[in-house]
Amino acid sequence: MRFLCLVLAASTAAAQTPSEKNAAPLYREAFGKMVAFPEDLDLPARQALSGEALWDEAKLGTYVDANQEALELMRRGTKLPGCSFELDFSLGAGMPLEHLPKLRSLARMNAIDGARNLAQFRGAVAADAWLTGLRFAVHAAQDGTLISGLVGCSIFTMNVEPLLRAAGEGKFDAEVLGRIEREVSAIPAYGFDWANVMDGERRCGEAQFDSMLKQKDSLAYMQMLEELGDMKDDRVKKLQEKLKDKDPESAKKAAAEAKKLFETWRDEYSALMKEISAAFAKPWKESQALLDPILDRKINPMVELLMGAVVSANQTRGRMEAQRAGLIAVAALLRHCESGGDLPGSLKGLDVPSDPFTGGPLQVELTTEGAEIRSEGKTADGKPIVFRIKSR
Repeated sequence: MRFLCLVLAASTAAAQTPSEKNAAPLYREAFGKMVAFPEDLDLPARQALSGEALWDEAKLGTYVDANQEALELMRRGTKLPGCSFELDFSLGAGMPLEHLPKLRSLARMNAIDGARNLAQFRGAVAADAWLTGLRFAVHAAQDGTLISGLVGCSIFTMNVEPLLRAAGEGKFDAEVLGRIEREVSAIPAYGFDWANVMDGERRCGEAQFDSMLKQKDSLAYMQMLEELGDMKDDRVKKLQEKLKDKDPESAKKAAAEAKKLFETWRDEYSALMKEISAAFAKPWKESQALLDPILDRKINPMVELLMGAVVSANQTRGRMEAQRAGLIAVAALLRHCESGGDLPGSLKGLDVPSDPFTGGPLQVELTTEGAEIRSEGKTADGKPIVFRIKSR
């Protein structure tokens, strides 16, 4: 559906970024130098990155080597302050977003390079690769679109998970742990500027409504209503029947009635999106409390199309914040142990972020193998969010 595609794929134009501060040209150059894994190596690559299988240098090493030029361009880009692909938002749903899957592929290759270095006992180099991936995630989300934010979250998770696993298994020394703690702490507490993303969605949606309202033909309105699928609203069903009328005068009146309906929907959408944007500017727990009653409202079909994306975005945001907090906590706890202390039963006295899902501290539970740091949140498949540390 054109409107839904637009809501998910476009917002307002990103601000122009001077070329000397814009990483996008370097990333575009990197895209042209990437060498993809053959299809039969995709699974071994994913398993090596997730820790499900040992690194297979004979199978994977050649392709990682072939991508070093692209990865070097990526590393250079992540040292720049901003990233703007200068999208043409006037194209609406037709706006090309071909750079997003390429960003994800480049990020994945970088993460796999980190796995290779860890397997070859170069823990510091592996950590640098994954920290580069976290900075890359922030850049990926700077397009000002909701889908870019979600791609950024995916890239963030792709890199934070191996960092958490390697740190918890004691693969990093105190110097590397300190660097992890500092660099991850520098990432914004809420991950990305979600309020700006949602405000951009509002302005883009308003523009789409304005485009719809320029229609004068009853058939155009009928087509737009049909694209919304099965309508339970009796008023809308009656309007759909009127728009099918073959009499020109009746069709004209039906088109005018449809225009008024879309004007109402536009105003309702605009007001609601302003509330959603304001909610996303708050810490996650407060944000969720504000969003729950907003999302329960049954306002109009256009708004309801967006609600699933809003729910998904805020849950993804919460998990990302928990991963960020968990990685900082793991690094801080391990650095405490490096100085001669035992694994403590709490994070008291350590400068670590709170659990975004509660606003209180992350919980620590000592186990026979070491310790577990727990968030009250859940993973995408409903499992507890847990960060494990093995005793050295």
